[in-house]
Amino acid sequence: MKNQSAKLVFALLTTSACFSTPAAMYRWVDENGVTVYSQSPPPSGDAVELQGQPAPSAETTDAARERLRDQLTQDFDDEEARSEAEAEKAKQAADEALREENCAAARENLEKFQNLGPRRVLMPDGKTLRLSEDEVQAQITKAQGQVKTFCKK
Repeated sequence: MKNQSAKLVFALLTTSACFSTPAAMYRWVDENGVTVYSQSPPPSGDAVELQGQPAPSAETTDAARERLRDQLTQDFDDEEARSEAEAEKAKQAADEALREENCAAARENLEKFQNLGPRRVLMPDGKTLRLSEDEVQAQITKAQGQVKTFCKK
């Protein structure tokens, strides 16, 4: 969008520069019946001189430039807001995925500790530990807190 706006500004400025010094324009029909437009009259001199529009005033040109500048600023601001919204949406999606992952792990831990048979627990480092009844209850309470924190009910 910014590229299109820049092209529009360039085209407007170029066009206004072209028309700032109006030259005489002539129209005539040649011997083949083709209508010709030119800045110089035909050799025969039989042509209609066309009246061009006068160049825009300095105020009109300045106002047009100001409108274009405002539009470019608005386009830039809109694009920046759109980018920020997309980034926030992506962050929220990532946070939600992490929350769901944490919820699943918390539920799995709670189930393991609630169904713990002979009170042996396989630790992340691969060792097996025997837990007392109090340690098991502490782990259940901890897992319940994690489920409450990460899971929507």
